[in-house]
Amino acid sequence: MQEFYRIMNDKEQRDFMRMNPVWYKEFNRVGHAHTQFKQVFDVAKKERTPSRLATIDKHLSTANLMLKLLKGFK
Repeated sequence: MQEFYRIMNDKEQRDFMRMNPVWYKEFNRVGHAHTQFKQVFDVAKKERTPSRLATIDKHLSTANLMLKLLKGFK
């Protein structure tokens, strides 16, 4: 039960649990479901957040577009 309280104190994990209420049932049935929850949470978190390279690529393409627009105004 202590693991459940740790999850509730972490904002990201709490929000994930609220979006997937089946985990409430898992914690009520099996008290040691924390390891399974953590694995599923980590996978979901990686799918949600873009990789660092994807973020840099997006920023570079935006900067490139801005430069093209500025050259067009001259």
